Amino acid sequence: NQVLETVEALAQPERFYAAWGALAVEVHLAQGDLENAAMLVPNTLYQAEMARDYPTVALAGVYKGLVAKHHGDLRQAAEDIRQALDLAVEHRLVGPAFRCWTELANLEEELGHTEGALDVAEKPTIAHALERLRLANLVGRLKLRMDRPVEAGKLLEGIWPEVVRSGYTPLVADTTLSIALLYKTLAQRAKEGQPRTAM
Repeated sequence: NQVLETVEALAQPERFYAAWGALAVEVHLAQGDLENAAMLVPNTLYQAEMARDYPTVALAGVYKGLVAKHHGDLRQAAEDIRQALDLAVEHRLVGPAFRCWTELANLEEELGHTEGALDVAEKPTIAHALERLRLANLVGRLKLRMDRPVEAGKLLEGIWPEVVRSGYTPLVADTTLSIALLYKTLAQRAKEGQPRTAM
């Protein structure tokens, strides 16, 4: 196979295999195909470790956690993702760290620890504008789930102009959804005659 020969002739073929494996896992995850994603994770992690490709090693740790989550082991999933987060923080990897924080916050919420999810989501100080906005949107949504709509509203209102200026359609759409959920919550409270703030 000519492609395989070309890859093997590279100075670090394992770096290519790690990147290709991570891309394939992302595609399977996006399609909801956790079984095929799970089969690719061990080799992706191995190749990334061989290449010392730390961003991919951290992402592979997240994938490992998502596979554990798919199999119902939320505690193992959280442990795998925390290990990936430690590596991402050690090597100052903003993208993988953000992915870890997001997945940990989601796991904490699934475990019924909404306060813990909020704590995870509010911890990082991120200088990268897009990642900071995505995380702020997550914090706003978590505050809504905790029945704190006024706090959520202030946060979402504060980031909205910057979100629009970013021009990043997925972020604009996700933040719009958060704002819609906020207005729905406020409308329900008004209909029920409840105050806007949680008592």
